[in-house]
Amino acid sequence: MRPVLMTASIAGDNSLTYFSETRLKSLSQCLGHDRVRALVERISGTVNLHMRTIVNFSSNMGTRQAKTPGCLSDKALYFERVHPRFPFLDRAAFEATAASQGQPNVIPRSKSWTALFHTVLALGSEYAGGGSFEPGKGESWELFSVALANYTDLMLLPDSLTTLQAFTAMTIYALGMSSVGLDQIIMSEAVRRAQNLQEARFSGNATDAFRRTFWSLYCLEKITSFHHGRSSGFVDCDIACPIPYAQDSIFGGYNWFLSFIKHARLLSRAYTSLFAIGVSDNPDEYYLDIIDQLSEELEEWRVSIPDTGFRPGGVLKPHRMEGESLARTCAVSIHFFYYSFLQTVSRMALRHLPASQVAKREAVLNTVEHASRSLIELTPLIEVAPYTPMWMLAGIPVAGFFVLFDITIHNPRSPLATSNLALLDIVAGHSSQLEYMSKGIIPGSVIGEFAHIARNYVNDVGGGGGGSSTGNTPPRHTPENNSQYLYSQPYWSLPQAVTQSMVAMDVTADFSDMNLVTEGEQTDSIESMDIEGLPMPPSNVMGTDVMGLFGFWVPDMDPLLYQGLTGQNDPLHGTPQADNTACVEMS
Repeated sequence: MRPVLMTASIAGDNSLTYFSETRLKSLSQCLGHDRVRALVERISGTVNLHMRTIVNFSSNMGTRQAKTPGCLSDKALYFERVHPRFPFLDRAAFEATAASQGQPNVIPRSKSWTALFHTVLALGSEYAGGGSFEPGKGESWELFSVALANYTDLMLLPDSLTTLQAFTAMTIYALGMSSVGLDQIIMSEAVRRAQNLQEARFSGNATDAFRRTFWSLYCLEKITSFHHGRSSGFVDCDIACPIPYAQDSIFGGYNWFLSFIKHARLLSRAYTSLFAIGVSDNPDEYYLDIIDQLSEELEEWRVSIPDTGFRPGGVLKPHRMEGESLARTCAVSIHFFYYSFLQTVSRMALRHLPASQVAKREAVLNTVEHASRSLIELTPLIEVAPYTPMWMLAGIPVAGFFVLFDITIHNPRSPLATSNLALLDIVAGHSSQLEYMSKGIIPGSVIGEFAHIARNYVNDVGGGGGGSSTGNTPPRHTPENNSQYLYSQPYWSLPQAVTQSMVAMDVTADFSDMNLVTEGEQTDSIESMDIEGLPMPPSNVMGTDVMGLFGFWVPDMDPLLYQGLTGQNDPLHGTPQADNTACVEMS
């Protein structure tokens, strides 16, 4: 069985976790040593080894016999912890349908219902302690595997609300660490179904159920795509689905669901206006105008949130909120959304602000630093659990970590250097906790070694250590030394023209002394294909993405997508019947 990579890449090669040869040279020049390069090379080896450790979860999926779960408690936990954030189900209708399945003269269970039911139980089981960071482990995954085993059949079924809800529930489950990589596979099919069903004519409760399902999926897909550097499957200009009112998502007068949707729309506009390939040739003025507009919209979104612990930058902080923990979880998510977006658009502004606007560039760089510090301050509030979305558990905190790491290295005598080091230690502790909680499956503790390098450097150069020859102190800028000032800044903060020239020089240096292969030599040197499909070791030109530490190799999904595993899909109640036009429509 061929393995498939389940990665946790955040924002592609432009990610803060991506170490190119040029970035490594910039850090080495500033530090005066190559310890970061050595650490990244070691991480590259660890990632390569980690990804070659294939996790086998589907070889016995079809024959697995799961014990009957505590259905009532798992369903209750789902509707207490998951449903208020993603309110796409009607609890009364769901439980009534579940209770009727064992009764005589009832329409046989559809495959869509089987997948939906077991995914709801799997999500509830995660909150009951049945989850795992490793694919294929735990009671929760055992339940989710029933839905996965039905995935092929779901793809072949006609569009229906129950099918869409099944894919939406599976998407929510796939956001966790154990399903890294599956989210895109499942989500793409869910998005296709959602857009197809916009033209369907629902009646009664089904109309509201579809709208809530559509917008729940829209938010999940937009946020996941943006933070993973992928284009969205939703075409915003073709959306005609009204935004519904979800009473279950109101927290003390705060409409979480509506706020969630507004932010997802903002992310969508940001991606298409700033990061899409079609706008890459636009001038700097275009980018700066768009960033100003998006920044204004972000601030409008922020002030529309009540200052009861939910508003980023408000008087009441999330950790001081009283009452249920779910409201605090939503508040932390809102803060992550805000500061992550602020950090992203501010970084983009630095790429397009001209080098001559030194004061403006420093102000924007301070905004990036503030956003990163705010993100890391929230890190202790993250629930280190299998159900926490990957972008929140590791992606955004680690990106904020490397912002502060680079800023601290390039300005070790900053008044904030000491507190920045303390914040780096917070993320290092968080990553180590993740390694501990995952029982070593996720080698997160290596992140702490970057914090150790930064602390040693600041102590030697900027911490009153009497000066040191181990590094260079960034010069104060003046109109005469703008060039030196730019080259003393983090690589990701440099204007685009500067980084392009640096990359061009690096590529020339990397290839100038290579021996080109002649036609005859090329024929003689042909080797067999790598039929296992394992990753090639990262080259100096490609660079290394540290987020690879949070990825897995798992068996290929081909058996699920093409063989169907029919007849073995429901370990609890036998084989579900195929869907038809009379299938039960949930909600």
